[in-house]
Amino acid sequence: MKNITTTFKREGIQYLQEADRIDLLYTIPATTTATIQVPTTQPDAITESGRPVAEAKDVKFLRTGKDAAIHELGSGKYAFEAPFSPRTTSP
Repeated sequence: MKNITTTFKREGIQYLQEADRIDLLYTIPATTTATIQVPTTQPDAITESGRPVAEAKDVKFLRTGKDAAIHELGSGKYAFEAPFSPRTTSP
């Protein structure tokens, strides 16, 4: 897993990129929200904690962007997995 530094001490982002998928772990501090991009060309195949992202608590789908699905997260810990292809970019 690779870490990404953020401006919030308790917010954390880790990711693991493999040939055909990407795993993203987010920790969002209490009383805040975060807008995230999940790099994938298959937004319907994204899972959070092993279940379809549409069923995830405090996860709101906003829109698709260029090779990414954009979501808003409430405070908490999240584990996303998505199909990944070389034409998509790292988070």
